[in-house]
Amino acid sequence: MIAEHLLMGQHGLINKRQNKRSERSLCQQFFHKPIFHTLLYPLCGGLAVILILLFVSLYNPTVVAAQTSDPVQQTPAPPIRCRVASHVMALTDFNFAEGTFYTDFWLNGNCNNPDAPTTEGLYFLSAKNYEMRAKETIKGVGEGNYWYANVQGNFRHDWDLQNYPFDRHTLKIFFETSSLDATKFLYEPDPKHSGIHKSILLEDGWQITNFSINASATHYDNNFGDPRATADTFDMANMSIRIEIKRISYLGFVKLVGGVYIAFSVCVVCFLLDTSSRDLYSASLGLLVGVLFAVFVNLQVAQSTLGTTETMTLTDKIHVVTMFYIMMGILIQTLLLIAYEKQWKINIKYLEYISKIMFVLSYLLINAGMIAIAQRVG
Repeated sequence: MIAEHLLMGQHGLINKRQNKRSERSLCQQFFHKPIFHTLLYPLCGGLAVILILLFVSLYNPTVVAAQTSDPVQQTPAPPIRCRVASHVMALTDFNFAEGTFYTDFWLNGNCNNPDAPTTEGLYFLSAKNYEMRAKETIKGVGEGNYWYANVQGNFRHDWDLQNYPFDRHTLKIFFETSSLDATKFLYEPDPKHSGIHKSILLEDGWQITNFSINASATHYDNNFGDPRATADTFDMANMSIRIEIKRISYLGFVKLVGGVYIAFSVCVVCFLLDTSSRDLYSASLGLLVGVLFAVFVNLQVAQSTLGTTETMTLTDKIHVVTMFYIMMGILIQTLLLIAYEKQWKINIKYLEYISKIMFVLSYLLINAGMIAIAQRVG
């Protein structure tokens, strides 16, 4: 039995070896066939092309993206800029009735582009009339140009005289360029080379308290029908010169209200007369009516000097209060005369004394209060 098993094992090993040899001979026959060599080279070439495409798509993805994306938009060029300075030489002829003032000043600009607007494109928004003298443009200064001009003219200002003669004002001079919008051209202030001339010709009775120059842009809800415009609105670069002033002389105020206070003094003198006498009452009444008319005429003169406004100025208030007190004086004297003639059962002398004291004191306190408030508000 054992011998049979050993014999069978040897036959199995012999069969396995023969099978392996037959498989090797078949593979060698397949690889040596011409059809295998015909398919091998195209297959290897295709695999190589696929590997190259995969490599390009992984390590250089922008090649494909650049072919399909939109072209890159160019950033707009920065706007042209001009640094502008101003030097004020004169500030006179304050006309309250017409709402104007006269000024003489120099303007100069340093621009970073030779095509920047110069004095030819300046437009003064608040000017009533003006002219430019000694203007010149010098090109080739650095990367741009340099220009300067002397401007003289009358400019508009809304004179708020509500607190005259303690009023303070900010005079403004606006100018802009009409050639380019704010996306292409901008002003820049040059405070270092701006200011007030040391020997400035200034209106009498005034003092300059501050000076500044600022840049901004004016917005228009209109494109003025420009066929080149891409929007319905328009922004334009502008500059503003601001001069703050205050009144330091009160002589004009004294001239305007001096007659009013004299008229009230006459009214007080009438109070010193004997109120019980009808003849003296008639004379006092005629005098008070004349004084009332004089105050009314003086009010018209003050309004023609300062200009008619829609608000009550300090001068108007003083005139109106004085006229009211003159009317009250006429009423008080009339009542006292009636009391004396009717012989009212009261102490008429005491009542007359108290009424006259209260009349004068209340008038003085009201005037002092109005003047103090106007001086504080300015």
